[in-house]
Amino acid sequence: MKARFILVFLLLTSWVGLPAQDQMPPATAALVNPSFDESGTGVPGWAQQGEQFGSARIVSNPVASAPNAVELVARGQGSSGSDSFMLFQVLAPAEFKGKKVEFGAKVRTDGGTANITLYTPEKYANDFFTNGNSGGFVARRATLDVPADASLMSFGIQVFGKEGARIYVDDAFVRVAGSPTSASARPAASASSIVTTATIDASKRLGSTNPRVFGMHLEWSDWGNGLVNRSGTGLNPEVVAALKALRLPLFRFPGGIHADYYDWTTAIASSGNRRDMTNVVTNQAESAQFGSLEFVQLLKELGAEPLLTANYGTGTAESAAAWAKYFKNAGVKTPFWEIGNEIYLADPSRDQPNGKRIAKTGEQYAADFPRFRGAIRAVDPIAQVGAIAHVDTGAFPLAPGARRDWSDRMLSSLSVAPDFVSVHNAYAPVIIDDSVRFDTAQARARVYRALYAAPQQTVEHLDEMQRLLSRSEHTRNKPIAITEWGPLFGFSSRPEIHAAYVDQSRTMAAAIYVASILDAIVADPRVLLATYTNPIHRWYGGLLIDTDSGLIKTPSYHVFSMYQSRFEARTLPTVVKTATFDAESIGLVNARRGIPDVIVRSSISEDGRRLTAMLVNRSLDRSATTRVTIDGFAAGRADCQVLGAPAPNAVNGPSLTNTTVNAGAIAPAPLVCQIHDGISMTIPPSAIVSMVVERR
Repeated sequence: MKARFILVFLLLTSWVGLPAQDQMPPATAALVNPSFDESGTGVPGWAQQGEQFGSARIVSNPVASAPNAVELVARGQGSSGSDSFMLFQVLAPAEFKGKKVEFGAKVRTDGGTANITLYTPEKYANDFFTNGNSGGFVARRATLDVPADASLMSFGIQVFGKEGARIYVDDAFVRVAGSPTSASARPAASASSIVTTATIDASKRLGSTNPRVFGMHLEWSDWGNGLVNRSGTGLNPEVVAALKALRLPLFRFPGGIHADYYDWTTAIASSGNRRDMTNVVTNQAESAQFGSLEFVQLLKELGAEPLLTANYGTGTAESAAAWAKYFKNAGVKTPFWEIGNEIYLADPSRDQPNGKRIAKTGEQYAADFPRFRGAIRAVDPIAQVGAIAHVDTGAFPLAPGARRDWSDRMLSSLSVAPDFVSVHNAYAPVIIDDSVRFDTAQARARVYRALYAAPQQTVEHLDEMQRLLSRSEHTRNKPIAITEWGPLFGFSSRPEIHAAYVDQSRTMAAAIYVASILDAIVADPRVLLATYTNPIHRWYGGLLIDTDSGLIKTPSYHVFSMYQSRFEARTLPTVVKTATFDAESIGLVNARRGIPDVIVRSSISEDGRRLTAMLVNRSLDRSATTRVTIDGFAAGRADCQVLGAPAPNAVNGPSLTNTTVNAGAIAPAPLVCQIHDGISMTIPPSAIVSMVVERR
């Protein structure tokens, strides 16, 4: 308590006196260099005060929006109270007098704390950011009612802390409340077309298409999210038919956090004779109408394999073995098992679903894994049993502080080799701080660019995980299973914001993300399998949406359909030349530069008669004039289909919020592609093209 009082006192007395008015820099009408992207001596456009207490410099990493941010560092005796370092600008007050003014920036702290201040001699306001290690950029915002008689106004950024304490700041703004986005926003791209070329070498084979990356993640709760008729009459035949059309090879069950509390014996009797189960997310009792019995029925109807997540959090190895016997007796092979869900994220200090009740150390997991593996293998000797692992590579850490080294400790303690390692590394953008709104096209564009850049982060995570696994002889060269992934826009305790996140997960933009992830993993030899979250849900991110007015196929459903029906077994080397875009850091996604607007993944049939390609235009506002050249393949007939929408925030079915629009039926449609010295086409903005070419 005493420490907190001292901190508050320092913050409240933190204003650094400005220089005498005749020594101030000239006033400007708006912030100069608000995103710190201009290079030059010092920090162009910004004055400094209190240099004996700190310093500032332009940096290219970390940043919230490429290419640059500013770093403030405390030095000497440290920076605190009135003895602190500050960057500032003087603004002409005329535009702001008598108005409510918003001010702020994106701030990342590394051992220091920050204050953003808007000052007039008559009145001022501060925004103190006291989290000394934020782990990523956090959007900060405050307001000041500027007096009508304000004589001058200044905007300042201060760093507090001992010598070496750092903060990073990007995208500063000062604006009249209700005015357009701050001056740090990038101008929209021109409406000119992107010139793109793709050269496919059909004389070589790059690798094999992995059919198991088109798997699905299922949950037992809420009637299997719509897999079971809510009248209690078994599997919904309309849903089963829609999923059968996708030829899905694999289903994970019983689903995420639910798996570490799941009692498989609850839902094997006839549906009318089952006791309720507790949904650990809602903490409400539910009728367990989608259980092992229905899962077996679904697998048999779809001809799919299971990936079973054994209950490690509250279960036992003996229970997992008994479950394996259940499937064996039901005539279902169980080729894939993973032990636990996200135990590495379970916070031992918190009473929450992924908290103290299921928290285990990495060493405990390593000691228990052989027992689970042995028990399952005793029933099914050829079952592949995977361990779980995690490494933080995003803009903020997901693992609680006490668990950051969980995977290192687990891997160094393992005494037997898992058959694979499960990760969850392809959710994006994962906004958790309510910092982004989706009610303007400009705000959505910022998020969509980050979303489209996120698959590169997934690839880099696979690189980092592979390096981690290589440290142990038991996991070196083991494949990786991505057992949850999908467009996850965020979480919020505010219903209106959370509804927007949910709404966005079923947009055309979400489908572009799905196509981009599939492009990244479909032929990656490190990836054993992947299971998308979810095939069906009442609203959230599913391929199918179970609404009151009927079953809706989302744009993402059609991405899976195009891949499964129009992509071949062998992938081909492809070189793409196209324009690029930059993305700022939003949610879990790091800032990135030079992301290609258009990506192309090509394939050929085993007999070499049919060549196909998936082309994705990730530009938000420019079509891509594209020429595809195929070496070593005499092109005969070409068939092209395009999946697109009037806007990236378009959805099929009803909107939940005003952040999306109903665009009618978003579904694949014919696209003109001409064969003449290659294959030419024009891909609309935020659209996906499937090209199929028959050999002449």
